[in-house]
Amino acid sequence: MNNFIGIDPGKKGAIAVLHQDRRTVIWLDMPVTPAGEIDVKSIYEFLQPFAPENYICMLERAQSMPKQGVVGVFTYGVGYGKVKACLELLGIKYNEIHPKNWKKEFKLLGKTKEDSVETARKLFSWHSSSYKTPRGRLLDGRAEALLLAEHGRRNIMRSGEWKCCDE
Repeated sequence: MNNFIGIDPGKKGAIAVLHQDRRTVIWLDMPVTPAGEIDVKSIYEFLQPFAPENYICMLERAQSMPKQGVVGVFTYGVGYGKVKACLELLGIKYNEIHPKNWKKEFKLLGKTKEDSVETARKLFSWHSSSYKTPRGRLLDGRAEALLLAEHGRRNIMRSGEWKCCDE
């Protein structure tokens, strides 16, 4: 059995580490520097304790979105590259997963971020309080990171081996 890491790489994203018991989840809301950039050092330090031979990462593939400006797309791509660089430096195997593929698994195609949170709450009810700040802001990045990790776990359980989830 392996442990799984799911990464929603946006500035409002998160990293979820799902252990093989499916009860232990370690979170990191995507760290951002005071200048508003993804904090690569914090990601590296967070992921460093996870031995690469025991973890497989599911990274949501970067893509531009409708009505997203050129600067926003570029900034997102830079952050995405930082996340990939951390994984590669640490030797953590990762799979880039198109959003439609992991969302299809959970019947979330065309659904809202709130729907992702609700799905994560149902699947991982013991973590249902983890998706809102004390002031009530939705932490959908956590839910989506956890669903990415669960998607990877299910894919490997079905196939019995590590393979690209987008094939």
